[in-house]
Parts: sequence; structure tokens; C-alpha cells
Amino acid sequence: MSAVGSSVTGFKEGDKVALEVGLPCGSCPRCSEGRYNICKELKFRSSGKSFPHFQGTLQEKINHPAKWCYKLPEDVGLDVGALLEPLGVALHAFRRSLMPKDATVVVYGAGAVGLLCAAVAKVKGAKKVIIADIDQGRLDFAVKNGFAHASYLVPMKRGKDIDENLAIAKETAKAVGEIDGVGEVDVVFECTGVPSCVQAGIFVSHLARKKNKSNLTIFSVNQARWPPHARRHGSPHPDHSSRCRCAA
Repeated sequence: MSAVGSSVTGFKEGDKVALEVGLPCGSCPRCSEGRYNICKELKFRSSGKSFPHFQGTLQEKINHPAKWCYKLPEDVGLDVGALLEPLGVALHAFRRSLMPKDATVVVYGAGAVGLLCAAVAKVKGAKKVIIADIDQGRLDFAVKNGFAHASYLVPMKRGKDIDENLAIAKETAKAVGEIDGVGEVDVVFECTGVPSCVQAGIFVSHLARKKNKSNLTIFSVNQARWPPHARRHGSPHPDHSSRCRCAA
């Protein structure tokens, strides 16, 4: 911290802090429930979600409310502190996923959140963690550094219409399921927001069958289209809607 407001307590100039970069309104029903992360008025730094856009943190100085600053212990460096926010996302997702013991897990996306979801799943007792991404370098890093047991390079394919995209998603799911013979998996962490990965996540999980016991945890979906057998509305298997959950 380079400066502290006159009414701020608990912080002083020179403190190392981690920021919660999503600022909610603090007064809506969701905020009152403690679920401020899904506040409709949430402003998230670096995001174009709201207008005017909320500037990110790649600046020499920013003003941030003390309420959303967390003091780091002396033995925790800023490089580690920077991981607290994505780690918090991963821990929240794990809790929401209801991952069973000795689970088989697939993580779509080998970015910061995907890597930490994979790491949390391993620490929490997953028997097998497979991570998938379109970047081989990210996958090699994930496996070499112990974030996942195995990886899958997702082909850069895009169909001409919905049916072709669903067919590609099925191919991806089939290929992932063939890795080490895992078959249908117990938990899927979807960390890309890419519709084809959401669809492949459904197909590779037990959601594809009637009496499923799996969970698909979704972080962000950009106009993703649910496969016909797993739509929230009109599904022949009502349990699909309770098992497909957003990590909110």
C-alpha cells in the first residue's frame, strides 16, 4: 500500500495486500445473503461486464476499498498473494462440485483457474485428473509440474452448424474418455467458457446417462448451447438440471 485513507483502520502504508477485484453493490438481496459474487451490479476489474468499464490492475497505482483488501502475512510474497483470487475460485468450485472420494476428473482449460482446479482436485483426493486445452505448452506444464495426471490436446475444429459442433464435442469427449481408460468421469470443471468445451464436458461425464452421479461445474459460458439430452428445460432426465451447476 502506498497510501491509506484517513478513515481506514487495520492497514498502513507499506503493507502487502491481495485484492478482491470484484466490487458488488452491497445492498441487493444477493449481497445481503453473502453471495455478493453474483450481484447484478458487480463491477469486476479488467472486465467489460458493466459500463463504464472498470479499469484493471495493470497500473502503477489504483484506488481500492479497504473492505476488499486482504493483508498478507510477512512470509507471503506478492507473487504468491497474486494467486489467492484464482485459488479462491478453484476452492469454491470444488465445494460446489460435491466431488466424491477417488473421483475421476476432467478440467477444460489449462489457464490459471484450470490449473488450480486440477491442483485442488488432486489435493482433495481425486484418483485421476485429466486436463484439456488447445495449447500443448500449457498441457506439458500442467503434467510436468504435477497439476494433472494426464492431458489432452483439443483439436482446433469448428462445425458449420449446431449439429456439427455437437458431433465434434462428442468426438472430444470420446477421446478424453479413452485416456487411461477413464471412460465417463465423475466431475468436470469447465474453465474456458467456450461452448464446445461445455458440451464436451457434458458428454464425457455421467450426465450422458440417466442415473448419473456426476457434476459439471461451469465457471463461465458464452452463449453455450446445451446438448439436446441435457437441456435444463424439457430434459427427459430431471436430475440433469441439479447436476449441471454454475460455480456461483
